[in-house]
Amino acid sequence: MTDTVLDILCPQHICYDECGAISHIGPGLRSVFPNVIGAQLFDVISISRPVGVGDVASLLAQAGRTLAIEIRGHDGLRLRGVMAPQQPGGVLSLSFGIALQNAIKQTLRQKCCTLSKRTKRR
Repeated sequence: MTDTVLDILCPQHICYDECGAISHIGPGLRSVFPNVIGAQLFDVISISRPVGVGDVASLLAQAGRTLAIEIRGHDGLRLRGVMAPQQPGGVLSLSFGIALQNAIKQTLRQKCCTLSKRTKRR
């Protein structure tokens, strides 16, 4: 499946390769995850359920199962997800669910802080 198709059908997704490097991110996550292409998946997220998923091999073994995911650096931002294998790695489809309000608040806070810093520099 191409990145364009994934962007349309599943805008909140992360594609990663067999080593765990992020190769593509859907448009619905770009404001939450700016500049993560090439980063290691498990440096960006952690999986709290099921317990013990901390590398690509253990994640691939969870194909089709619901995952509880926490975003590193975004306190309290928890998502639901499901992983599907896609050569040469996989696709992680994420859903904000109830965490949507927290995500919006954090994004707005970050943008306000950035604007405030820019205004102070002038």
